Amino acid sequence: MNFFITCGLLILHVSSSAGQRYAERNPLPLDPSLPDENYYDEDYLEGYDFYENKDIYRWNVDEFPHPQEMYKFCNRLKPSYVCDPDQVLEKEEADKLDTFIKQLYTETPCICDDCRNETGGIIVGIALLKHMFQPYNQHPAKTIRTFAQTLRENWNLGKCDNDILIVVATTDRLSFTDVGKETSYYVSLNEAHRIFLENKANFTAGHFYEGLRAMLSDYYTKTRTMKKIQKNEDKLNLGLITGSIIAAVVVLGILLFLIFLFYRYLKRSKDEFPILKTKNFPP
Repeated sequence: MNFFITCGLLILHVSSSAGQRYAERNPLPLDPSLPDENYYDEDYLEGYDFYENKDIYRWNVDEFPHPQEMYKFCNRLKPSYVCDPDQVLEKEEADKLDTFIKQLYTETPCICDDCRNETGGIIVGIALLKHMFQPYNQHPAKTIRTFAQTLRENWNLGKCDNDILIVVATTDRLSFTDVGKETSYYVSLNEAHRIFLENKANFTAGHFYEGLRAMLSDYYTKTRTMKKIQKNEDKLNLGLITGSIIAAVVVLGILLFLIFLFYRYLKRSKDEFPILKTKNFPP
C-alpha cells in the first residue's frame, strides 16, 4: 500500500515539474496584452502558437525552397521570383507578380560595377508563407528580420546585391523587406519599410496580392524618380565642370592681357625717357 502511495506522489511531482517548465517556456499573455486582430505590422509579436499545434508547419529559413531552382516546391510551374509553398496566392496572381517583377528589372538600369551581359537592374523576390519557425527565446521582430536577411542571401537573385526581398508570414502576421547593398542607393531600407506601411491596409484585410502589387508599383515609381535625379545630377556636374573650365580660360586670358599691357607700358616709358650714359672727362 505504501509503495502505491509513494509511486502516486512521485508521478504527481514529475507532472507538476514538467507543467511548471512548460509554463515557464510558454508564458500565456494577459488579455490586455493580446494584439488587436486588425493589427498588421513589422516588428510586432503576433501569431505565436502558445499551444504548440502539431498540425501547423513552421518554415525554417534553410528549408525554404528557391523559386529559380526548386520552383515546383514554390507552387510554380517554371522558374520564378515568387515562392508560395503554402498557396497563399492564386496561380494567376503569382503569374502577374512575376510579370511585373521582370518589367521592373528590365526597365531599371544596371547598377553593378560590371554591367557586361546584363539586361536589367533591380530584381525583386517574394516569399510567402503562413508560419515561420520562431525560437522561444527570440522576439518575432528579430526572427522575421533574420529570416528575410538570410533568405535573401540564400536566394542570391541579384548579381551584386542589386535585389529586394519581400517576406510575408501571413498567419503569423509578420513581414519584413530586406534590401541589397547596391539597391539601397536607389531604395533604402527605411524607404522599403515606408512603402510597406503605406500598403499595410491590404495585408491587414488579407488582400496579399493587392498589397504586393502595390508595393511593386511603388518600387517602380521610386526607381524612375531616382533615375531622373541621378540623370539631373550628372547634367549638373557636367555643367559645373564645363563652367569651371571656361571661367579658368577667361581669367587666364585676362591675366595675359594685363601682363601684355604692363609690358607695353614699360617699353614705352623706356623709349620716352632713355637712361643717360655718364662720361668720364679728363682733369
